Formats: sequence, structure tokens, C-alpha cells
Amino acid sequence: MYARPRHNVGFWVVDAFAAQEGVALGSSSRGALWGRLESDTLGEVFLAKPQRYMNRSGRPLRDLLADWEVSVEDAIVVHDDVDLAPGRLKLKRGGGAGGHRGLLSIEAETGSRDFCRLRFGVGRPPPGGETSEYVLEPIGAGAGPMLAAAVERAVDGLRGWLCLDFQAAVKNVNTAPETPVEPGGAGC
Repeated sequence: MYARPRHNVGFWVVDAFAAQEGVALGSSSRGALWGRLESDTLGEVFLAKPQRYMNRSGRPLRDLLADWEVSVEDAIVVHDDVDLAPGRLKLKRGGGAGGHRGLLSIEAETGSRDFCRLRFGVGRPPPGGETSEYVLEPIGAGAGPMLAAAVERAVDGLRGWLCLDFQAAVKNVNTAPETPVEPGGAGC
């Protein structure tokens, strides 16, 4: 029922990244599906998709981070954002939740706002529409090509976050330069 709504764009990005890296998200514990990547270029990377409602996703993340001995400050959360135009991406560290209940849950459960976020724009509902209903609706079929391109850019953004210094990753994601900064001395 909730496989294709706007609220799940983060899962689409994680699934695409996992597929490109050959990671199976087959482990299930702590209320999440997850997988582990060990790569010469990317290092050790854990991918997770909480299996609770969005507004309760903080506990699975908190528990997995504790199991993996990873600080929340070393995590990145990919999430939908109604304040960005459809397909627009923005990478940032810390900040408020902007009313996003999944982010509020993560902040409450981890006690921190200092994690990275890869915000994936889904746009606002039409005038008079309820945001809570809008994010649970599937994205229209006509948005397929734009959505596929945005998911690919988001996967590249995750890779950049893992490989580059943070400012270079931010530049690549937020400004979408024609010639992105390449992994090199500061990162991978």
C-alpha cells in the first residue's frame, strides 16, 4: 500500500544505491531492513529502511546505530521534502525537522539534530490539499523520467557524501554543477 507514495522517495534512493553496489537489504532486525557494504572505495557502509510508520522511524535508526557502533552524526537520512520542488535535492548537516515527523522521531530518539540529510523535493500539495494526504499519494506516472533522474542524482549525492569532503558533496548536490567534483584526496 505504501510502496510508491512521495513519503518513500528515500527508500527508492536507498534501493537504487544498494542495487548499484550489489547490496542485499535482506537482514531484518530492530524494525528495519538493512544491508552492509564493504568497499575499497566507499569503506564500510550500512543501508537501512525502517519498517515502521515514517513518524516512528527514529527508534529503528537509533537501535541499528547502537548495534553498528555508529554515531548519528556519521549517518545520512534520505527523506522527502515538501518545501523543495519535485526532483530538487539538497544536502545539509543538522537543522530543524521542518514539520517532518520522521525527522522529529529521529531527533527525539537519538537526542541529536546533527545528522546529515539528503532532502528530496516532492513539492507542495495543490491549494486546499492536506500535506499528510499528499505525501502518502503515489507520484503521477508522468513524473517517471524526472523521478528516475532525481533518484540517480540522489544516489550520486550519497556516493559523493561518502567519498568527498562535505563541502564538495554539498556543492555537487545543491548546485548540480555540469562538472561535479571528483573523488580524490579529501574523501575516498
